[in-house]
Amino acid sequence: MGPGSFASAKGLDSMHNRDRTPKIDSKKIKLSKVLENKEYKGAKIEYEYDFGDCWQHTVDIAGRAEASNRFLCLEGEGHSVAEDVGANQGWLKLREAYRTADPTTEQREKRTWFESGASNNDPKGFGNGREWD
Repeated sequence: MGPGSFASAKGLDSMHNRDRTPKIDSKKIKLSKVLENKEYKGAKIEYEYDFGDCWQHTVDIAGRAEASNRFLCLEGEGHSVAEDVGANQGWLKLREAYRTADPTTEQREKRTWFESGASNNDPKGFGNGREWD
């Protein structure tokens, strides 16, 4: 059961040893079976990405589209979060580093890290109104 599987999304947060919702073995149920089941249409899946930073996502089940090799996000808001930014507080500090006209040394370092050092870096950063594109 790897990261991103249905079971880890709904199961035990092994990093913090907390019971969350009943654990479902991904070998016994596949996400496609949930998406195809009319009983679940309109339901929500609560998903925690990155157990260290605890990014919480709510996914509304709209149904299943034609089969393909990729997932498609139909709706969302904002720029994708920088990996390993330091949870919500780190994300807010990074965004603030781009909002200021006269960044501190620490804010300049955050910008440089996001533009070239982050594993999902963005060379364009958040400058010129790009924060929410």
